[in-house]
Amino acid sequence: MGMNFSTKLTKLTLVFARLLKTGTGYFLAN
Repeated sequence: MGMNFSTKLTKLTLVFARLLKTGTGYFLAN
């Protein structure tokens, strides 16, 4: 369970970081 949770947490972090990066780029472009 611990390993599965860690993997999910890592994926969520990567997705969140990507969204944050995209959002920042979008705001800077406008």
